[in-house]
Amino acid sequence: MKGKERWKRVFGIALIGIVLVGVISPALALTQVMDFDYNDDGVVDLIDLAMLGNHAGNESYYEQMYDNNYDGVINQEDANLLSLRYGIYNLNEIWEKLYKYHIYVEEEGKRYKVVAVNLNGISGGYGFQEEPNYYDWLDLDYHPYIPNEFVCNDFADNFFLASYKDFGYGVVFIAEGRGHLYNVVWSGGDFYNASNWYIIEPQNGNIVGTVAKYKGSKSIYDTYYIHFPIETIFSMGQAQYIVRSWVVTGDGKLEYYGYRPMWMFKPLEECPSSFDTDG
Repeated sequence: MKGKERWKRVFGIALIGIVLVGVISPALALTQVMDFDYNDDGVVDLIDLAMLGNHAGNESYYEQMYDNNYDGVINQEDANLLSLRYGIYNLNEIWEKLYKYHIYVEEEGKRYKVVAVNLNGISGGYGFQEEPNYYDWLDLDYHPYIPNEFVCNDFADNFFLASYKDFGYGVVFIAEGRGHLYNVVWSGGDFYNASNWYIIEPQNGNIVGTVAKYKGSKSIYDTYYIHFPIETIFSMGQAQYIVRSWVVTGDGKLEYYGYRPMWMFKPLEECPSSFDTDG
């Protein structure tokens, strides 16, 4: 795993009491995915709590990164969410739970790392949860579903981005079904067999089942494509992945499809212009 910039996510082990005066932002905008380690020192502690407190009670001090529950107010609820993550996050330990082995797949002269994921390593919970949680890998926390503003492709694209920043390329990919986008992981075995790909719903963190199970079901998880992002295009505060795609055939096989752009989405944190597909 290469040393990329990572979102700090920590397990909650204590609750610290603090009373904050609410600050309302002029307009509620997207904030970063929960990164409670505000000073990036690898620990969520009293310093981070003090930094949050300094931005409460003064409207001119409002900053989106401290608005942990996306309600436009920096107050006690934000402090409570931070307190639940008080401690140290050990990313290497999580990686050891997830990683089985990896392979490389080549198409059109480009190589893609694909990690075989140990599903038992992610069974504790993950994804965009509607309540504070302390789970054991990608803990992206709360973001509301907002019709026509923050929808399935926003969740799926940000979930891929979180995985890339924490673990490098190849752990989580994006899948497209019937009017719905979500995420998939490869569990090992034959890369081209849809029975070895598992669907993750990023809006609640559930492992839905295999891609093969839902193929032909006419459900939202009837997967047409699996997308491997390679580049990002930016426009008007939004981003668009350029991907290499594999089509899922009716008999549950993956076949290389080619190069295509995806829908625009709202990145919740800085997104690279290109991805290191070698991982």
